[in-house]
Amino acid sequence: SQGVDALFEALARQLCCEVRLNAPVRVIERAQNFVVHSDGASYPADAILLATPATVSARLLAVIAPDAAAQLAQFSYQPIGTALLAYRAADVPVPAAIKGLIIPRRERRKIDAVLFASHKQPSCAPTGYNLMRVFFGGAAPEMVTLGDTALLDVIRVELAALLNIQAPPLHIRINRWPDGFVRAPVGHLDIVAAIRQTLPARVEIAGAAYDGVGVSDCIRQAWAGADRLGA
Repeated sequence: SQGVDALFEALARQLCCEVRLNAPVRVIERAQNFVVHSDGASYPADAILLATPATVSARLLAVIAPDAAAQLAQFSYQPIGTALLAYRAADVPVPAAIKGLIIPRRERRKIDAVLFASHKQPSCAPTGYNLMRVFFGGAAPEMVTLGDTALLDVIRVELAALLNIQAPPLHIRINRWPDGFVRAPVGHLDIVAAIRQTLPARVEIAGAAYDGVGVSDCIRQAWAGADRLGA
């Protein structure tokens, strides 16, 4: 694998507790502490840390924290996608010192950003090859609905115009998340802080909808929530 799933595989190996996979939570109720109801099973819980999208957390908190749930249900999401592209290094006329670029909306491009993964971490691609990730869907939400061939055609036009990359990629992997990126309004962090104030004791939320969208942001939030729960 050697992708982001390696992070979760490593985490699973270090856990000293029971892990339940493919067991979607349906509702959380109050009992002596909490009861988590999944498909055909229920689990008592002393504390809850929800690391789910805000809209999912809203549904799960509806019984035990209706005020927080109502506010989380108002969060708006937009589609986002990524295309992982592999090239021969000779076909990418971009200096290794450049790790990526973010494209302002005023440029009216069809892609949002480019990350040169093999510039940041050379070990992620064999010598002589270049691995990059293209982000799309923010400036042009319709990009997420395109088929793979049409999407690649648009991406190639954008990369040619922005970076003079003319060659076709050797390999492409596309991921789409129709509701994958929260639209954060002005004052978003204050809204999140207010929501956390309405949560019951022993309940925490963490994830990309709250205090930052990066993996490191999500990890930081989860550690902070776990610390507050005494885990």
